[in-house]
Amino acid sequence: MNTGDFPKSVKIGPASVAWLESEIDEWINVKINNR
Repeated sequence: MNTGDFPKSVKIGPASVAWLESEIDEWINVKINNR
């Protein structure tokens, strides 16, 4: 996450964050394709 290539989180509450599943899936696919 510190390198900037992981999708940004979305704040959903005072102490909670989430990520869009579609963005995580795309990030995983890019990692697999770049192996």
